[in-house]
Amino acid sequence: MWWRGAILGLGLAALLPEGRASVLGAMRDAATELRADGAPGVSMAVVVRGRTYFWSEGSSGRPGLVLDERTLFETASISKVFTTTLLGIDVARGVRSLHDPIGKSLPGVPLCSRMQRATLEMLATFTAGLPGLPPDFRALPSSEQGVDFYSVADFLRFVSRWQPATNLPAPRAYSDASVGLLGLCLGDLRLGTWESRLRRRIFLPLGMRDTEVSLTSVQQRRLAAGVTGAGEPAPPWPVDAFAAADGVKSTAADLARFVRALLGERAGMPAALAAGMRIATDSGFPIFGGHGFQALAWTWASVSVRGAQEWVITKNGNIPGFSSQISFSRDLEIGAAILSNRGDLPIRTVELNLLARIARERD
Repeated sequence: MWWRGAILGLGLAALLPEGRASVLGAMRDAATELRADGAPGVSMAVVVRGRTYFWSEGSSGRPGLVLDERTLFETASISKVFTTTLLGIDVARGVRSLHDPIGKSLPGVPLCSRMQRATLEMLATFTAGLPGLPPDFRALPSSEQGVDFYSVADFLRFVSRWQPATNLPAPRAYSDASVGLLGLCLGDLRLGTWESRLRRRIFLPLGMRDTEVSLTSVQQRRLAAGVTGAGEPAPPWPVDAFAAADGVKSTAADLARFVRALLGERAGMPAALAAGMRIATDSGFPIFGGHGFQALAWTWASVSVRGAQEWVITKNGNIPGFSSQISFSRDLEIGAAILSNRGDLPIRTVELNLLARIARERD
């Protein structure tokens, strides 16, 4: 794509039709803001009324790897919305209910009394009373947080001993352990099964061929190198027992396909996938005094467009080395995904401002 940062000094408006120049100008400014905050590189996609735009600039952090819309990044907690979409697909197919107790999907795993009342929906909305991560996992050095050191069996032993502090549903508290456990429920207690189901039910039908948990050797060479919020090189992010919450890698090009589907592009899409997306984004409960909504891992937020408040459905991600954000609005017919190889960026604010600006300037 010839506009990837190469035309910054040439004048967008002089080279492109007005609508495209406006969108790409807004994307350029968003990337500039993130770069000023220390992002080595930024890759983004915007979808506006069915048209997709890409913008990439900066460094992949890997010698010889050009940064573009096909560069792979850790998506961090965007992984959660793939997992909850898979839950929505199962509900749409009639093989599960949001209100199923988790014990139904955890045969052989004993649960304490309060956890016996936990449902799949509670896992997906962070109301199952689980901590962000198990305390015994948090105590491990980062080099030992992969699944080879802290296994799925270790995680399930923690779950079997855990007693929530309150009756369920518990107050909403963000938790990787919660969605990590949901992935195991959807994968018959095996990460590999959850991963293969994501690929079969979501990624392949949408043409997202670079969205994976376990990369091939060729894909690994296209994975950006991350830096921490302190500017230090980040160690490789491990596949851990909570990979359903934080383990998916993807590209701006693939996330654009996901955004297009979320916005209603249904050509060739299985009916259960379309329905599952709706279930994941629209099920849940109001939060923030009615000014927000907790869906299944997704959160609804409002942005101001010409004096009116418009809903945007959004999810961010952050791990040492990577920040990510995906957002869309069906009413505004617009969506975006931003990936960067630095942690702790204000990427959610930047993306919501980007969408609001494009919506204001579009008509």
